[in-house]
Amino acid sequence: MPLDITTLESWLWDAACAIRGPVDAPKFKDYILPLVFLKRLSDVFEDEIDRLAEEYGQRKTALSLVEAERDQGIIAGGRGSVRFYIPEEARWESIRRHGQIGLGQYLTDAVRAVPGRILACKASSIWSISTPLLPGSASCPMNILLN
Repeated sequence: MPLDITTLESWLWDAACAIRGPVDAPKFKDYILPLVFLKRLSDVFEDEIDRLAEEYGQRKTALSLVEAERDQGIIAGGRGSVRFYIPEEARWESIRRHGQIGLGQYLTDAVRAVPGRILACKASSIWSISTPLLPGSASCPMNILLN
């Protein structure tokens, strides 16, 4: 028996409800958008850390280098070994370990932990979107994070 559209829609809706858990459907977007955003930022950041770990021989060395560059403002100035910095609490592994209780506030805090001006420009270019940093300012170059 072929699968009809109504049955497929019902199965997909039931799956979404199972994944969503106790969160109301209209509020679910408040969780999904930050999750997708932080997942993409974290993946790009982790790829760059992995590249540095290969170059320097150890992940710990790569992270120490990036932390030092962040502390000195080198990354914010666009001259770092990575294109942007994601704080530990905003990285995917930290989010994944957090669990559902208090997730909304945790995601809010994680998004706020990502540096604002850098985030506005560089994160938008991850998605190949050019967005003004502030009203009346120049747009971000499209290729900042694109290889």
